[in-house]
Amino acid sequence: MVFFDPTTFNLFFDNQDYRSYGAELELQADLSPNLRLRGALGYTETEIRNVSPTSVTRAVNGNEVPNIPNITASLGIEYRQDLALFGTTGEFVFNGDVSHVGARQADVANSFEIDSYTVTDLQVGWDRGNIELYAYARNVFDERPIYFTSVFSPNANAAIVGRGRQLGIGARWEW
Repeated sequence: MVFFDPTTFNLFFDNQDYRSYGAELELQADLSPNLRLRGALGYTETEIRNVSPTSVTRAVNGNEVPNIPNITASLGIEYRQDLALFGTTGEFVFNGDVSHVGARQADVANSFEIDSYTVTDLQVGWDRGNIELYAYARNVFDERPIYFTSVFSPNANAAIVGRGRQLGIGARWEW
């Protein structure tokens, strides 16, 4: 694990012993010939152990491993319907996905928690197998998820923040 010392501006790499366990459940169900539902739920517990008394990272036995949420979840739906377009056969396709990442610790010292986030993506289009035309909306509700943080001092943190809402059109052609 990496620790930044704000007094010396040095990075320290310190291997930590930890234990983790969890479970994940995934589901996919064809509700009809045109409608598919998919989902996943994950649970993870972590614990830092056997911290050396000489460690400069401020890690403490029993702290959580950073950047590992306890809960993750996703739910998706796909709908397909035959549709002729431009004089050729294909399928109308709708996809909707919601993903959730739970709160997690920012560093080995567990000095602060990174907020949970939920992102919704939508896509609608026409698919002919080797040709696809589509419009999409990523992060529909303009969530600003924090993916990663680094602690520089008690009053200064850096973060990698996800993109806001994105709208676009796309095409795929395979040959």
